[in-house]
Amino acid sequence: MDIGMTFELTLRLLFGEKATHIANQEGDPKARQQWLTSAVKRMYSHVNQLDTHPQHQKMLLSELDHINQRLDIKPKPSWELVYSLFRLCFRLLGSVDLKGRRDCPPTYRQSDDQNHPPIKPGGDQAQLRFDDKRDAASIRQKLVQDLQDSGFDDDKIGQVLNLTNAEVKKFHLQKPN
Repeated sequence: MDIGMTFELTLRLLFGEKATHIANQEGDPKARQQWLTSAVKRMYSHVNQLDTHPQHQKMLLSELDHINQRLDIKPKPSWELVYSLFRLCFRLLGSVDLKGRRDCPPTYRQSDDQNHPPIKPGGDQAQLRFDDKRDAASIRQKLVQDLQDSGFDDDKIGQVLNLTNAEVKKFHLQKPN
């Protein structure tokens, strides 16, 4: 794949259809810089919306600052820019300090549309929603108990089930169904 198409496909990950047919702009230093600057601005917005530890978020924003400072109209990127992009990737994957640990690993969470199946026509819609949530809560309760019985602590259980420590503790207080 040529560099122009790589440029377009990379930006389409962030901008979608708006970045369609921009492969030829990769060769224009000014247009390329405008696209990349817009990408960094959008990434700032995404990082500000992340549900992560404040120190992790601060480091991600700092990495974006480094990248933004190094974007210029030069035809070839500097190695500093390349290293900044690598650092950003490592931070997004959970590296916070220089010890090689992943203290803030990314987690996956379903959107509300994915969490609940669509309501089928007919029947008591409110009762169907209530039953779905009750069933999901009882399943989650059982999972918390199973993980605890397997020796996992509250932090790890919260990480696995995408729950806060307070939510995990709440499940400990509830009686299993």
